[in-house]
Amino acid sequence: MSTAESHPTGMELVVGRDGSISAEELRSLGIQPGTHLRVVEEIGPPRKQLRGILKNEIPPEVVDEITEELRRDKKERIAAIMREDNE
Repeated sequence: MSTAESHPTGMELVVGRDGSISAEELRSLGIQPGTHLRVVEEIGPPRKQLRGILKNEIPPEVVDEITEELRRDKKERIAAIMREDNE
């Protein structure tokens, strides 16, 4: 089965004036007769990276506060995981 994961850059099809897609075009993409296709809406260009996606969305002091809390609670989280593994 052809999935979005097997085509990370996507598959582009051209719909003819009559609303059809040629069998030759489908075959060239590895789509066999009887295959069910799902059309999804393209929502803007894909992001090349996530870095900076939340820039200016979360105040730096909040990030610092969360980081400090994670650092403080690290030993407790590790101990809890170790307890779960020993049960």
